[in-house]
Amino acid sequence: MKEITEQQVKLEKILNKLGYQTMQNIGFYPYVADIFIYDLCLAIEVDGGLHKEGSRDKKRDKYLLEQYGVKTIRIKNELIDNFTDKELKEYVKNCLQDFRK
Repeated sequence: MKEITEQQVKLEKILNKLGYQTMQNIGFYPYVADIFIYDLCLAIEVDGGLHKEGSRDKKRDKYLLEQYGVKTIRIKNELIDNFTDKELKEYVKNCLQDFRK
């Protein structure tokens, strides 16, 4: 099991305040989604320093969509660290508006 980061915890609290039920570290073999919102069929990846290149992430995101129908968005650690809770809440609302049913 992957360790949950402080950025994931902060983001999950914001998502819960917005009314989303979330799950952490959900397996989609052979990958694990940091945060998953079942109602939106959406994985949220909290990206740290390991995600600078991107080609591996694109391959993974494509696989999740094709094999499981799971869409993926990515939010950088730095953004979560530097935004206030209010700013992060607004940012997340904007990111998720296209995924709401």
